[in-house]
Amino acid sequence: MPNKGSFTVHFNEQEVSSLVIYNVAGQKVYKETFENKRSNKSLSVSQNFAPGIYLLLTTDIKGNTTSTKFLVN
Repeated sequence: MPNKGSFTVHFNEQEVSSLVIYNVAGQKVYKETFENKRSNKSLSVSQNFAPGIYLLLTTDIKGNTTSTKFLVN
């Protein structure tokens, strides 16, 4: 879903230990590591990314990774 570079990531039931965002060139542009993994249900990201396609990777406490592509207008 397109956005302007500021958005909220909702984790639902996933116990997330880290969130990393890469740009289309494969450069890491954002990283967040969570100490208290059970209390984080969402994260607001306000980085004003440049327009383009990004890949958001979340890793849970078991090491499973989920990826989501998103577009910044």
